Amino acid sequence: MDTAVIQKDLGLPVGEAIFGKTILILGFGAIGMEIAKRLRPFGVKILATKRNWSSNTVSCDLDGLVDKKGGPEDMYELVREADIVITCMTLNNESVGIVDHKFLSALKKVVGDVALKLHAGEPFTEIEFVN
Repeated sequence: MDTAVIQKDLGLPVGEAIFGKTILILGFGAIGMEIAKRLRPFGVKILATKRNWSSNTVSCDLDGLVDKKGGPEDMYELVREADIVITCMTLNNESVGIVDHKFLSALKKVVGDVALKLHAGEPFTEIEFVN
């Protein structure tokens, strides 16, 4: 975008609206919940995974915030429906490598020049991007 402004090429690159898109939030904790609250007004469908949905740490109305929820075991099914995936997981032994070749292969579309990172952890490596 900066390059386009410098070159006086306003309107490029052409963006894409998120209205009507399906967004999967992996790790629906405090950060995931805040992201969902901010996305809801844009007319998106929100899918989310959380290790334990029955915990009392969730203090908002999930029925109005999440359209479909699941656990880690459901992420491959949910990602097939998603246009956009947002990871909001703490980097630990359970989350390292969770976005792997199997996960990316289940995506509808992978856009080129994508860098994947979990918080301040190291970037994922040895992933073959597929379209």
